[in-house]
Amino acid sequence: MEEISLILNYSFKAVIKNWKALLIYGLILLTFIPLSLFHITSIFSNIVIQLISTQLMVYYSTPFYTGLPSNEELLSFLENSSVARIFKERLESSAGIFLASFIINVVLVLIIIGIGILVGISFKEDELTKELLKLFVSFSVVLILISWFIYVYPLALGYAMEKEGFGDAFLAMFKIFSPSLWKKTLSFEYFKLITLGGLILTAFILLGLVFIVSLILAPLGIGVLYLTTVFMGSLSAVCYLKTFKGEQPSQS
Repeated sequence: MEEISLILNYSFKAVIKNWKALLIYGLILLTFIPLSLFHITSIFSNIVIQLISTQLMVYYSTPFYTGLPSNEELLSFLENSSVARIFKERLESSAGIFLASFIINVVLVLIIIGIGILVGISFKEDELTKELLKLFVSFSVVLILISWFIYVYPLALGYAMEKEGFGDAFLAMFKIFSPSLWKKTLSFEYFKLITLGGLILTAFILLGLVFIVSLILAPLGIGVLYLTTVFMGSLSAVCYLKTFKGEQPSQS
């Protein structure tokens, strides 16, 4: 797809053109990932890592909200991106999206736990057949719920990243619970973008995690994870444009 090719090219160039920001991102990861392994500092460390990742997604999504740009326009945006702009511009929106996403994730976990409890109450017998049925029902419901969340989340994120300011971005993320947004994800255009983009994202995430645990390959892993955040933010923005506004990519 032309949109995916555009986003991929943009993401790779973001890693190369904005190498100073990549170095800072790497230092942040190398500092806070080890701290996240300790109980006392784990919560704070994870917040910092997730907030920085959200900031990168929000910042790099910016050029897509005036209409799908050309490669030249995206290159110009990258060349004009200073370290200060990358980590500070639209930080309020990033903070709002981060907090809303955290709350949504907590709600999702509570729902999954609730489903497990309800299913457990429904099947009190200890027979093997009943226990297997209980596990099957629980697993099926949880799998459907998580699949729905993964499928809908990029569009909700794309919707929220367009908003300016903490409050508007925070509230916009809860659009993920709106049936009107769910309806838009039923379009074949959205399905194609998420299916292909999701496969690419999964590959990037797996590569990044595998590389970053190795002392030798850690720098490569950091680069892949940086690229992943750019790709995720850009993909979500394009999903929003294609489904809400029907924008077509520039041909130049």
